[in-house]
Amino acid sequence: AMIQATSAVRLEKTDEGVSAFEQLRTRVEYPQVSQALLHQQLIWMASADRISRSLEMLEPMLQEARQQVTSQPHDIESKLALGRCLETQSQVLGIQAVDTATLRASLEEAIQLFDLETVMTEAANAAVIKTFLDAHVRYVATVGRTDPDAAIERLTATREAIAKLRAGAQAPVALLDNAERALASSERRLAAALKHRSVIGELAPPLEPF
Repeated sequence: AMIQATSAVRLEKTDEGVSAFEQLRTRVEYPQVSQALLHQQLIWMASADRISRSLEMLEPMLQEARQQVTSQPHDIESKLALGRCLETQSQVLGIQAVDTATLRASLEEAIQLFDLETVMTEAANAAVIKTFLDAHVRYVATVGRTDPDAAIERLTATREAIAKLRAGAQAPVALLDNAERALASSERRLAAALKHRSVIGELAPPLEPF
């Protein structure tokens, strides 16, 4: 009975939170702010045990964003909108890691959104740089938990991209510095994971032939 009561209270508070987000969005004058609030609402819902509903609401947004990029492959704003949807998707899926295959696919789609040539051309565009770096940093941190080798490869490539952006002297330095710090943190975790894997491999005795 106590568990049921606790669940009922949590459900009621979740409903109140969703209602508060929706009311706030109706009061916002600017579409971009309303969209940002919607993304925050979806992440909040997922953290409140509404992952399925959050993903259900996100799916049409993802499909529309993908269609826009397909029809206008060189349009920066369309790619940024898709990047925001993919970031939200990976955050929602990462809360409980309920679907690791879809999470990995989402992360890979995000890092392919902007190639380095485009990023170098748009180096003065903070939104592009942030989307590019955030996607790569998120990939390294998340994939590193299950596939350290792939994460290290991406980490190396991201550092090379950051070096080129620094050399170009147009990209916002603060964004580059933040990405470097995040990569360094992931690198320490990856080193520990690889060391652990090595120790386990050394301790495991070879199989005796039957």
